[in-house]
Amino acid sequence: TLDGLNKLSELPGGTAVAVMGNSRTCTENLLRSLEGAGLEHLNFFQIREDDQENRSRIGEAKAVVCGSISAQRLPKLDLPEGVEVIVQDRTLSKGGVEMLGRMLRRLAQTTA
Repeated sequence: TLDGLNKLSELPGGTAVAVMGNSRTCTENLLRSLEGAGLEHLNFFQIREDDQENRSRIGEAKAVVCGSISAQRLPKLDLPEGVEVIVQDRTLSKGGVEMLGRMLRRLAQTTA
């Protein structure tokens, strides 16, 4: 959603952001969408609910991006207090993601 992408764009550069899904495909699709939106200033990493070892990295995150179903399961993963959870249930069209990416890149150039 534009609201979620806007929240992510406001995070400081270098922020560790966990992208969480309930399967490899879900997580990778969400990650590709976020990367395609021009959020290069963030350090994204994947967490899959179906991978116990991988889930232990949740403590590294300063923010978590996930769908509402995954958000309901976050309390079981011992998410540290103060971590921002950004729920992304809707999708943007490819054109919408590209448009947002252009806008963010232009904004970054004007503030640099």
